[in-house]
Amino acid sequence: MPDLVALTRPERSVCVYCASSRACDARYHDVARRLGTLLATSGTTVVYGGGRAGSMGALSATHLARAGLLFTVPVAGWLGILTLPQLYIVAAAVGASTALFQIADNAYLRGLIGRDRLIEGNAKLSTTDAVGEIGGPSVAGLLIELVTAPIALLFDVFAFLSAAGVLGRIRAPEAESDVTETQPTLA
Repeated sequence: MPDLVALTRPERSVCVYCASSRACDARYHDVARRLGTLLATSGTTVVYGGGRAGSMGALSATHLARAGLLFTVPVAGWLGILTLPQLYIVAAAVGASTALFQIADNAYLRGLIGRDRLIEGNAKLSTTDAVGEIGGPSVAGLLIELVTAPIALLFDVFAFLSAAGVLGRIRAPEAESDVTETQPTLA
């Protein structure tokens, strides 16, 4: 069984989000390489997301990761091997995937809808988030009551898979950075 305390020590772990946009200034690539070297030589655990797919691919990947993680819970339950450490690990990993999603989601919005509609887009995004946070627990409780918790989790799995499919089909260019006056540095 993994040492959950060691896996979650904040002073030993760093979460990094990377996308594949070529619109990024080459100076940032250099800083990223130097930061990677610094982290590797210091013994820090690096958790990363993104890659060749750009921001929209990262958004889709976080949904796929959450679907896969959540799917392990009912399967382990049905097989009689579900443990509390597994639930802790799944909860932590789903939380990390959610954090990556929120970072990529906010970063990608401007490129998707344009700077002139960003305030309206953020307002709509916040509204849908709020509706989900308010109504989600009630709907989840009702589903758990009607079909049991393992089956209710499968509804989440299906929702994440559906969202990943929809997000994976969105094609829009990555937004270029507005920041050009400052030099990236590793202090």
